[in-house]
Amino acid sequence: MLKSLKLRRCALMQMAAWILLIGLLAGCAANSKDRQNSGILKLSIEVSKIFESYQVLPEYRYYFYGSSTKPRAIMGIDQNYTLSTQLWKEAANLTPEQLKGWVEQILGFMPPTRTYGAYILGPADEKVGIWYSPYPDAPVSVQPDKRVEVIPHTSFPKAGRQ
Repeated sequence: MLKSLKLRRCALMQMAAWILLIGLLAGCAANSKDRQNSGILKLSIEVSKIFESYQVLPEYRYYFYGSSTKPRAIMGIDQNYTLSTQLWKEAANLTPEQLKGWVEQILGFMPPTRTYGAYILGPADEKVGIWYSPYPDAPVSVQPDKRVEVIPHTSFPKAGRQ
């Protein structure tokens, strides 16, 4: 009888291990499917310098999040891609002077002042845009049809210096 109990316990443990393994593999597969269009923000001093020298690069369409006088984030999306969210407003005909005002506003946004420039990268690490904000990250999605979605933080703290 003792041997029978040991065999049952061993069989139950093996079954539990198999169920756990199958669950883990299914979870990984589902996560992989969800992440296949995920992109990232890759922090870059070079991108910070582009924004902080007020360069408006012709290969990008520019967008801002927040008000047109006090944006919370600025990004440029490569002309070959389309932004697919209503959260951002397009900055048609952005000038270096307007960009300067926005950058200065963001630099004074949160004490201590810390800003982040980043490349917006697609799932294959292709550059799809540039980012500038007091926040170093945001969810990025790039669809196969070149639609880009960048979700900015919606809980921005109030500006430290007005």
